Amino acid sequence: MLTPGERRFRRKLDIFVVLRVAVTAMLLMLERATEERAGATDPQPATSTAG
Repeated sequence: MLTPGERRFRRKLDIFVVLRVAVTAMLLMLERATEERAGATDPQPATSTAG
């Protein structure tokens, strides 16, 4: 049986893990969306200004 302190710690840990997974998933979706918007091409055009 868990003590009240251990139960509170587990709940905070569970909330932290869920939030971390949600943020990671959101960042991955944003990254994928920006890649699709770029048209799967090189986002930086190959223009040379040297010379």
